[in-house]
Amino acid sequence: MDEESLRLDYWIDTRSDPQFPLWVIFKEIGHSPTECDQQPYARRSRQSVAELLKRVEELAPLASIAQEIKVSEKEVRAALWYAVWAVEHKKPPATWQSWNDRVDQAWGEGLFSD
Repeated sequence: MDEESLRLDYWIDTRSDPQFPLWVIFKEIGHSPTECDQQPYARRSRQSVAELLKRVEELAPLASIAQEIKVSEKEVRAALWYAVWAVEHKKPPATWQSWNDRVDQAWGEGLFSD
């Protein structure tokens, strides 16, 4: 199996289910009852998405970002923390588990390359 085949299978299985995220998200972000305290995680690094967002908030030039998108820095910071809150509190549907396992296995087998 290659990445394109897996992506096509994912599209066929999930195209009519609005609960499934786009492939570009699902390929990179995992959800598992045994990983990262049951929180979404970055599949490559196995780091919690909430922790990654918190690090972005600490390290990103929020004032520059806010100026560029024409909102206040407080709004940018609040948006990041809202995303952290949502990630930490929204559990993925149980229907995602089989696909999550398949994609994690593909990562483990080196199927994806950048």
